[in-house]
Amino acid sequence: MPEPRTAFLIGVGGSSLPALTAGLAEIGYEISETAGTIALAFVQNANDDRALLAITEAKCPVIAIIKPGDSELLHAVALAGARGILDLPIRRSAIEIQVALACAAIAHQRRLENKATLLERTLKSRNIVEKATQVVATVRGINRADAYEHLRRTSMNGRISMAEAAENFLVKIEAAAGSDPSM
Repeated sequence: MPEPRTAFLIGVGGSSLPALTAGLAEIGYEISETAGTIALAFVQNANDDRALLAITEAKCPVIAIIKPGDSELLHAVALAGARGILDLPIRRSAIEIQVALACAAIAHQRRLENKATLLERTLKSRNIVEKATQVVATVRGINRADAYEHLRRTSMNGRISMAEAAENFLVKIEAAAGSDPSM
């Protein structure tokens, strides 16, 4: 079931509230009192520490709402981590564009985080295989290419990954070394 599309409003009120809530409703967002899949924060000026901190600490993408023409404010909300910026008066099309861009940025960030996690696992696996290859070569008195081939065959025969075969081998060697002081 898809996640509900909710928007959390930070410091939004006055004449901009009806246009904002209507624009969000038109693109399928409900207003939440506590949290949302996106947040919109009205930032009064570049010294509005409460709103800028809310942007920085938010657990979801934040779109800042600012008064037009204030470049210092624009820079401050960008540095705080706003994923989008709307200027007053608020237009429905601008809301839709900024929400789409914020969600796309978060999706991209998640993909990058997943890639980084996968790369870390791959690097860890390669390091284990490299270490096991060296140990196999030393223990069996063979060259590294033959040691690698031995691990590869063990992996294929056991229908396990090379990293698992290498890890299993290292565990066996460590266990043998623990029971045999000469190793």
